[in-house]
Amino acid sequence: MFSSSSSKLSNPNSIPVNIVISSKTYNNAYVNEAVNSVIERGLSNTLVVLTLEDGRTLNIQGIKGCNDPSCSSTSFAFRTSKFRKGMCACVSNVNNAVNGRKQVCSTRSKELACDILNNTNITLRTDHPSKKVDSAYANKNMEDTCNGRAACRSMYSCPRCSYPGAPGGDVCLDEKLLNFINELGKEKNIFVSSIAGACHSCKSRHYLGLAVDLSRRSDDYNYFMQKCTNMSGKPLNEGSHVHCQF
Repeated sequence: MFSSSSSKLSNPNSIPVNIVISSKTYNNAYVNEAVNSVIERGLSNTLVVLTLEDGRTLNIQGIKGCNDPSCSSTSFAFRTSKFRKGMCACVSNVNNAVNGRKQVCSTRSKELACDILNNTNITLRTDHPSKKVDSAYANKNMEDTCNGRAACRSMYSCPRCSYPGAPGGDVCLDEKLLNFINELGKEKNIFVSSIAGACHSCKSRHYLGLAVDLSRRSDDYNYFMQKCTNMSGKPLNEGSHVHCQF
C-alpha cells in the first residue's frame, strides 16, 4: 500500500507527498523493489506524472518502505491527503505501482461501456451507499472502461468485510457483465448502484469486475433476476438491490 502525507506548497497546482510502501505478507523484496522504483523514476523526475482530476499534480518528496498487515504485497494503492478530491487509488502490482493503471482491457469492453454511457435508460450512481469518497463509483467505472482504462476499486472496510476491506487497485470489467448491463438497458430503465467499487463481502466478484448491483427499481427485480439467469449469470435479491454476478 502507498500512503502519504502532504504539506502546503506555494504552487497550488502541485501537491507534495511522502510515500510509504508496505506489504501484507511482510515481503521485503516487494517493498524494496517498489521503493526503488519510486526513487529511480520519481526522484529522478522521470516518473509518469500523477494528476488529480482537478488538474493538480503530485510532487514526490520522499519514500520509505515498511510492513503493514492491511494490504497485499502484490496489490498496491497510491493515496494522498487529497484523495477526497478524486484521485484514483489504482495500481495493480509492483511493476506499475508508481505509474498508475497499466492494465489493458478488451476493445469489446470499451465499446460496451461507451454504449452503456450513451444509453439514457441506464443511470450510473455517482456516489457510494456508504458516502465514502473515491473514484470507484459506478459512473466512474464505466467512464474509465469507455476510455480504455481498468476500473477503480474502492479501498475501505465495512461490516461485510471488516478486514482486509475492499482491496483497492483496479480491474477490467468483464465483457459478460457489461453485455448484461447493456442488454438490460435496452429493455428497461435501470439504476446501477455499484460495479467494481464500494465495499462488499471480502470475496465478492465485484472486485473481479464480474458483478453489478441494480437498485431503485424494485418492481422490476424479478425481471432483472430472470435476465441475469438467461445470460448465464447468478442473481441474488438482497432486498435493497439485485446483485448479478458472472
